[in-house]
Amino acid sequence: MSALHLVVPGLLEATDDGPGCPLPRHLRRLFRGRAVAFPGGSGPEVLGRLFGIEQGPLPHAALSRLGADLPTGERYWFHADLVHLYVDMDRLILVGEGLEVSPEEARALFARFAGHFAERGWVWEPGRGGRGWLGLSQAPRVETHPLDRVQGRAVHPFLPSGPEGRPWRALLNEAQMALHDAPENAAREARGRPTVNGLWLWGGGRLPTRVSWRRFEAVWGAGDLLAGLLRASGSEAASGAPGAGPDRGDALCYLDALWQSSVRADTEAWRQAVLDLDVTVARMPPWGRLYLYPCNGRRWCYRPSDRWRWWRRPPPCPADFTARRTP
Repeated sequence: MSALHLVVPGLLEATDDGPGCPLPRHLRRLFRGRAVAFPGGSGPEVLGRLFGIEQGPLPHAALSRLGADLPTGERYWFHADLVHLYVDMDRLILVGEGLEVSPEEARALFARFAGHFAERGWVWEPGRGGRGWLGLSQAPRVETHPLDRVQGRAVHPFLPSGPEGRPWRALLNEAQMALHDAPENAAREARGRPTVNGLWLWGGGRLPTRVSWRRFEAVWGAGDLLAGLLRASGSEAASGAPGAGPDRGDALCYLDALWQSSVRADTEAWRQAVLDLDVTVARMPPWGRLYLYPCNGRRWCYRPSDRWRWWRRPPPCPADFTARRTP
C-alpha cells in the first residue's frame, strides 16, 4: 500500500489573531486521522528520524554540505552564520534574516575568523548569503540551537551549553571582537545597513556512517539538508506537483514555507502559505495512508475512511510567533 509522509513545520503556529488554527477544509480533514507521538520538534529533526537517524543530534551542517556537494571528510562541521546583534533593554537580540551579506563581505569576514583563530587549525568557509561553515578535527561536547529558533529573540537562553559550553560561549564573544573594526561593517553603516557583528554556530556533527538509511521512492522538497539526506539514503528526488505518485511504496513531501514565514513573523505570508498548502493537498491523488507531521511531537495518520470522523479537529496552536518581531 502506498503512503505519503507530509512534513509541514509551522503548520500549527499561531497568528496575530491569537491561539487557534484557522485551517481551510482540506487541511482540517487530515486531522481526522489518528494521532500518535512522534519525536521531533522541528522540520529537520523530523526529516532525520524519517530517514533513519534515530540516535543523537542531527548533524545538520555535515548533511547540508553533502547536499551542497561540498567535501565533508571526517571533520566535525558546524553551521557558522553571520548575524546582527543589538541591545534591547537588558537583552541581546539576534537577527539572522535579511542581512543581505554580499559574497565579497562574507569572504573578508571569514578571513578575519581564520586569522583570529589561526592557532586552532580550524577550517572556516563562507557560504551563500552570510551563511558559512566551521570544520573541526575533534568533536566538541557542546549543545547548540538552530539559527531559526533564535531569530528575533534574546540569545542568552540559546547560548552553547553542555560540558564544554563555557569555552564556546567565550568563542562567540571573541568572534564579536574579530568583527568589531571590520571595514566591511563601516561600509554597511554608511549605506544604512545593519552591521554584521556576531557569529552563530549550530547543527554540529560528522556525516553519519552507522545509519540504516530509509529509502523513499519519491521525495518532494528543497534545501541542502534534504538534498544531503537524499544522497545519503539513495532516495529519488521527484518532479511535478507535490504528492503526485508513486503508485506504490513510500514517498515524502517536505514543505517549509509556513515555517519560513513564522521565522520572519510574517502573518500575511503564513496565511497565504496555508491557502497554498490547502490547494496542494486538494490536488493530491488518493493515498492509502497519508502521514501528516506538523513537527510538534505528534503525527496524524489519515486514511480515506477517516473523512467521516468529522468530530476530530486540529489541536490548538502552541505559541505565538509574533514574539519574534524585530525592528
